[in-house]
Amino acid sequence: MTDSITNPTPDGLANQPSLDLANLAEIARWLAEILASGIVGNMAYDVLKNLRSRYGARRVDDLKARVLDEMRRVKRKPGVSDADLQLRVDRLFADHDTP
Repeated sequence: MTDSITNPTPDGLANQPSLDLANLAEIARWLAEILASGIVGNMAYDVLKNLRSRYGARRVDDLKARVLDEMRRVKRKPGVSDADLQLRVDRLFADHDTP
């Protein structure tokens, strides 16, 4: 897997950020936009697996908190609770560990 991959999606979420620790905020924003779009594909899971293998579980947990913060910003609608956003983020991060 390369550090920068283009993923053509209908929502224009085409450019995966570089997988550097310095880009955790950008990666979190990218994942939140994908999660908010409802189109979570293998690329998102591959990013999480790649980050875990490179930087360890602690960095992935840090990223998870940042994704939740970004989801609050991206998906702020009256009918969407913080608990719902937390559940969506939890599912994304739980799913990345499954084969």
